[in-house]
Amino acid sequence: MLHSRTIPAHAWRRNLTGSAAMLFSEDRDIGEFAIRRYGPEGIQVNEVTYAGTLLLTPERLQDTGLPATLEAIDAGCLDAWLQEGPEILLLGTGDRVRFPSPHLIAHVQQTGVGLEVMDTPAACRTWNILASERRRVVAVLFPIMIMGGE
Repeated sequence: MLHSRTIPAHAWRRNLTGSAAMLFSEDRDIGEFAIRRYGPEGIQVNEVTYAGTLLLTPERLQDTGLPATLEAIDAGCLDAWLQEGPEILLLGTGDRVRFPSPHLIAHVQQTGVGLEVMDTPAACRTWNILASERRRVVAVLFPIMIMGGE
């Protein structure tokens, strides 16, 4: 059962750009890799902050050899991620939702794996929930880039 709660003011921190970064302080067992915070400075998994694209599975974290942008994803990337055996492929697309090309979406759908596309903050929260439920999820999380004037 989910309970609604107010996030205390101390759970938010301001980074150097003045934008808020969310801190997590969940007490449930999330598994091997728990996302503790995220923001423009990076994504903190357990005690380490990563600035680039991340791949998370229940068993491993990869932070090298991944596409730097959504546009760099190709069928080979998807096939490698699908080899992890997910029931859900979670795609965090940065500071806003952006969808991969229709042929890449169709490529995933043909495998029967669910594809969930959302901004990276939502994907981080979703990862923690699905990981705590011991779901077979693979998350690809692109950095959160806050651009001036957008």
